[in-house]
Amino acid sequence: MGFSGISQTKIEIEQPISKDSVPELAKSYISTNYNPKKIKWILEQNAFNTSIEAKFCLNKEKYSVEFNTDGTLQDVEIIKKFKTLEKSLQLKISSHLEELFVRHRILKLQIQYIKGLKNTANTNYEMVVLGKTTSKKSRYELTYNYLGEFIAKSEITEKPLIYLQN
Repeated sequence: MGFSGISQTKIEIEQPISKDSVPELAKSYISTNYNPKKIKWILEQNAFNTSIEAKFCLNKEKYSVEFNTDGTLQDVEIIKKFKTLEKSLQLKISSHLEELFVRHRILKLQIQYIKGLKNTANTNYEMVVLGKTTSKKSRYELTYNYLGEFIAKSEITEKPLIYLQN
């Protein structure tokens, strides 16, 4: 059985920002819906857009809540263990990973609620996988929908460091 989806290279830059740099709309959403004790605010940039993330722990779960630069909610991600997914979902995703890679290891799994809506149709699974193909070994971000159907794959490349000399 073949899987279709999008494949690309993902270059992402994250840098901490002060709470003062965060739009009021985003701060208000976090305090109203979660009110964590400690929040890390991150400015995230990639080839397509710039966003602001609130990263925090609540009830022993790690959250990442992403907003666009005006403070409008984009998605809510919660880190989970792969083995906590339904067995049928685990099997479907594992089967696809075995088709893609000679060997693989799941480094991170996040349940993604698009626009913060915790209903089935707005749920994706975003994974970071260390995968070895016949030609190379790399880190990849893979996204699956709520049925475990493959949506996208991006190779994660580290941002090259630029050194300035006098």
